Amino acid sequence: MGAAWMPRILKPDYTWPRPMPSTISETTPLIPAAPSRNTCWLWAIVYKALFHFSKQYCSWFGHQFSNVAELHFGLIMKWTDQTSLEEVVTMQMARAAGIHVPKLLSCGEHVGDSYNQVFLILMTRLPGIFLEYSSDLFEHNNEDLWIHKLKLCPDSIHLWQILFDQNHICSVLGTPIRSTRVPNHIMGLFTSERELTQYLLAPAFTYSFKSRAEYDETFMRAKRIEQVPHQVTFTHGDFKAQYPCRLQPAFVQFS
Repeated sequence: MGAAWMPRILKPDYTWPRPMPSTISETTPLIPAAPSRNTCWLWAIVYKALFHFSKQYCSWFGHQFSNVAELHFGLIMKWTDQTSLEEVVTMQMARAAGIHVPKLLSCGEHVGDSYNQVFLILMTRLPGIFLEYSSDLFEHNNEDLWIHKLKLCPDSIHLWQILFDQNHICSVLGTPIRSTRVPNHIMGLFTSERELTQYLLAPAFTYSFKSRAEYDETFMRAKRIEQVPHQVTFTHGDFKAQYPCRLQPAFVQFS
């Protein structure tokens, strides 16, 4: 259905222009106010209808439908089991700092849905090509610019000041951390680094080792992390399919 007569704003490749800042702020952005629960519930009704519309919309243009749903007017909607209120807030902080992330329009909370898919986020689409879909070979001499841009993001974020207890390890809202790399995809909050390491080491078991001696040696090596104190800083979340990196000349963008 991708007819030439159709306005580009209705096509799934349309993006809203936004000037790229030359630097990323090394000062902690203000934490935005979270939307009220009632507002999220009301928007969820509208967003769920848009999510189902996206299935038809993708079929018109031959696009694959996913939990990051394509929409017209340069918009996408994310609805996965990892989408959360914390992501809504951190996305706004990252954008305020000058990191090229989508602009949040609003979010919805759909209670009681299957697979724990509770939060929906409506945001703008970013220009560029998904890194996972790029067929270009990695050429070190030609990649310095975007690698530098990519490195600048976490380097700047690590300089942000913690706005609550310096020893707490938690989300920016002081709530548990969500990650696909931990049991049940959620952990914390932790009031100290020792609490975190004990939690991470707790699932250790001998079944994947050839002998008890090998397990003990490996476990003791892992426990050495408790002997070295680490500074608690802001950092980015997982780089994965739902949080892709897009490439464009001279720019690295996160969605």
